Amino acid sequence: MFIDGSHEYLDVLTDFGLLLPLMKVGGWMAFHDVVETWPGSDYVWHDIVKFRLTDHEYSSTLACGRVKTTQELSEELQELQELRTLLVQSQQLQESGSIELEQSQTKLKQTQEQLQDTQEQLQQTQGQLQNAQVELIQTKLKQTQEQLQDTQKQLKNAKGKVELVQTQFKQTQEQLQQTQEQLQQTQEQLQNTQVELLQSQQLQESKSKELQETQYELHHSKLEVAAMKTSKFWKLRSLWFKFKGLVGLPTDNE
Repeated sequence: MFIDGSHEYLDVLTDFGLLLPLMKVGGWMAFHDVVETWPGSDYVWHDIVKFRLTDHEYSSTLACGRVKTTQELSEELQELQELRTLLVQSQQLQESGSIELEQSQTKLKQTQEQLQDTQEQLQQTQGQLQNAQVELIQTKLKQTQEQLQDTQKQLKNAKGKVELVQTQFKQTQEQLQQTQEQLQQTQEQLQNTQVELLQSQQLQESKSKELQETQYELHHSKLEVAAMKTSKFWKLRSLWFKFKGLVGLPTDNE
């Protein structure tokens, strides 16, 4: 863009505003004013252009820069129009007094400073937000790791308990098997004892019968002996033994 007409601030700004929409994103703009000492181009560059272009360079009469994105340019163009309106109003106010113009310029500068401060605060806030997100992720990761460790410990304890229960169950099965074997042996011994008891009862009954028979025979013999003692033969026999004793002959037992 070659400035060789009006070098006033608003006219230079108008030329810039007309040319800017024609630039494509990433395009380069060269800005030249043949009048080195005229303040219009210098004001436009320092106040407006350096906020609209990237990778910019500036000398006393020549400046260049790469155009930002379409969305950024559209937004910035709107801001330029609003700023132009403010500047027109500022010029109108300048006609009524230089004090009001200085106040407007001061407000404009304050607005720019506030905008810059806001951008810095936004960057700080974004940095803090990123740090907070990182801390939150780290905290959650740490909690997850701790929960995983707790779960692993619980799983290990549960596994140990299961192994203990399995061992106890195996021991119980072995004890049950031993108990069943002992019970079977006891049942066999009981059966043998019952058989022996039955045999003993049978033997006792047999002995009892024999005893009864013996007692019966003894009783019968006693009756026979008693009957014999009362007989004449037995009396003669007794007398004979007495006689032998008197004469000194040996006697037999009765």
